[in-house]
Amino acid sequence: NTDALFRAHTALSLHKMTKHFKCIILTIHLLSTITAFHVGSYQSSPTKQRSILSLSSENVENLKDKAAQLRREAQELEDKMMKTRPTVSTNTIPEPVAKAVYASMDDSKWTLTYRFASEPPSQDDDDDSTEIKKRLFYSGKVNVQFLNDGYTTILQHEPSSSTTKIQIQKFWGWDVEVSNEDDLPYLLCSADIALPEEDTYAPGETIRFYFQTLVENTSGGGGEIVVKDGTLSTADGKGEISCKDGTITVKRDVEPPGGFWGIFNGGGILAQFRYVGEFTCRPIS
Repeated sequence: NTDALFRAHTALSLHKMTKHFKCIILTIHLLSTITAFHVGSYQSSPTKQRSILSLSSENVENLKDKAAQLRREAQELEDKMMKTRPTVSTNTIPEPVAKAVYASMDDSKWTLTYRFASEPPSQDDDDDSTEIKKRLFYSGKVNVQFLNDGYTTILQHEPSSSTTKIQIQKFWGWDVEVSNEDDLPYLLCSADIALPEEDTYAPGETIRFYFQTLVENTSGGGGEIVVKDGTLSTADGKGEISCKDGTITVKRDVEPPGGFWGIFNGGGILAQFRYVGEFTCRPIS
């Protein structure tokens, strides 16, 4: 209400100032016309000391002085109007957002920008087969918080409007593990995602997808990254951790050679994680 009253008062003041400004301009124009007419008549007919207006040279000078004074007042009024005129773009320019910096993964907040399909690329040699269905890709952003107790909270989910929307039903706990292959720390988490009926491989199904990304210390300070009890932080708690572009995978059972296990059912015993997409992970405040 206060802002509305202020805007109304400002608009009324500007309206009054504009009318005053127009009156001054009109007066200046009239005086200038009268002065020019009289001076022209006086100079063109020296014998006629008095024109129809009957103005003396002293009166002409007075009119000039008044016109000059009105011009100065008009300029001052215009300058005042420019100072009080509201700037249109004041409310449209967003304030700069401070960059979020974390020295620990506990309670940190991140934006995951994803793009993935429900099915991994075909491993068959016959990729040109007409039986292979077209994979439908999903993209969007989800804001999450990695709590210090190992759980994950979904803060906001924004599916891309250009793709068929999915529903992230739940983000499971997060963990940090050091890879046996390169001895580097990786952030791991998973989510149950409900696919739309339009999906070509799993219409209407809910599938668990796995997210994995490399974690680094990019500040140059704070010492090396320390992984302890499933969490991650810099050595002295000062540096800045960041995540590389990560991969999204799904778990698929491994078929035995020839497709036969003998008397044992091997379903679910051997499995592998298959690549289905990628994501970026950026810190937010």
